Amino acid sequence: MDDAVLEKIYQEKLEERIIATLAEKHGISLEDAMKAYYNS
Repeated sequence: MDDAVLEKIYQEKLEERIIATLAEKHGISLEDAMKAYYNS
């Protein structure tokens, strides 16, 4: 794997963790957390 692929994987995993944390902290569904994340 080259650096670009690794960076993309890292970014995707980071976004997953951020969305999961938003859902947990605010007591909302993952779908609502995704909407909040991508619309902010």
